Amino acid sequence: MPNPRTSIWCACLALALGCAVAWARLPALDSGPLLRVALFAAMGLCLPGLVVFFPDSAGKRPLLLLFGSALLLRIALLPAPHSDDVHRYLWEGRLVLAGENPYAAIADDPSRAAFHDADWAAMNHRDKPTAYPPGIQWIMAGAAAIDHHPRAAKALALAGDLATLLLLLRLLKIERAPLRWAGFYAFNPVVLVGFAAEGHFDSLMTAALLGALLAARTSRHPLAWLCLGLAIQIKLVCVVLAPLFLDRRSWRSAWLIGPVLVLPALPFLGEMDHWWRGVATFAGGGIFNSPVMSLFHHAELFAVASRKLSAPLFGLVVLAALLARRRGLPVIDACRIVLGALV
Repeated sequence: MPNPRTSIWCACLALALGCAVAWARLPALDSGPLLRVALFAAMGLCLPGLVVFFPDSAGKRPLLLLFGSALLLRIALLPAPHSDDVHRYLWEGRLVLAGENPYAAIADDPSRAAFHDADWAAMNHRDKPTAYPPGIQWIMAGAAAIDHHPRAAKALALAGDLATLLLLLRLLKIERAPLRWAGFYAFNPVVLVGFAAEGHFDSLMTAALLGALLAARTSRHPLAWLCLGLAIQIKLVCVVLAPLFLDRRSWRSAWLIGPVLVLPALPFLGEMDHWWRGVATFAGGGIFNSPVMSLFHHAELFAVASRKLSAPLFGLVVLAALLARRRGLPVIDACRIVLGALV
C-alpha cells in the first residue's frame, strides 16, 4: 500500500512540474499576467507540501531525490522567456570584450552608437548608468565570449542556483538539520522563476555568499573572506555583511578580501565615480518589491516617510546584529537577521 505522505509529495511535485511546463510555454515575459499570477501561486502552494511530506529517510536516496526533482523543475523552466535584464548582461559583456569601460557612458549615449544592437534595443534603463560591480562585468564578458546568447546567461544563472543548493545541503548536513529544509530553497517559486526561467545572475551571489558562510562555519576563514569578496563583486549589497564576519579568529585573514575587491576594478578605475553614481541612482529609485513600501506606495500613504525611515531602521538592525556577534551570535544567524531586515 503506498505511503500517504509519499503520495502527497508526489502529487505536489507533479502539480509544480505542470506549472513549470505551463510557465515555460508563455510566449513573452509580459504575456498572460493573470495566468502567471495563478501559476506562481500554485507553485507557492505546492512548496509546504514538498517540504513537509518529503521522504527524507536515511541514506543517499533522499538526497538524490531532492536534487533530482529540483533539477527536473529547473529544466522544465529553461525554455521560459528570459528577463530583459539578460540583454543588459550580454550588452555590457560585449562592451568589456571590446575593451570599452562600461562605466564611461550610459547605454543611450551617442558614443555607444556602434554598440546599439539587438540587445541594446531590448534591454531596460538605457538612460541610466550601470550599477553592476566590476566583478560581475568580467563574468558577463566571459559568458558573452563563450556564447553571445540569452542561453549563456541562463546557463550561468542555473549553475549558481544548483551550486547554492549543493552548498545548502552541505550546510544542513554539518548542522545535522533535516534534509527536507533544503526544499524551502529547492522548490521555491521565487528561486525557480528568477533563475531557471528568467536568468538573473543573483544566483551567483547566493552561491558565493553561502560559500562564505559555510567556510566561516567550518573555520576556514581565508576561504570565507575570498567568497565574501566574490559575493560583493557580484552584488554590492553584500558589503553590509562584511563586519559580521570579523571576530577574534577571522581578522588575521580579513586582508584577503582586499585583492578580490580591488583587482577586477583596476581596468575601469578612471570611471569608477560613474559607477558610484549608477549605484546611487539604482538605490534611490524604486521600491524593490518591498511588501511594506509597496503597500504605502499603492495606497499613496507615508511613501516618502517610509523611504526616509528605512535606512536608519536598517542601520539599527545592523548595529544590533554586530553587538550580538560580539556576544557570541554565530555569523550565519547574524547575517540572516541583517538580510531579513534588508528584504
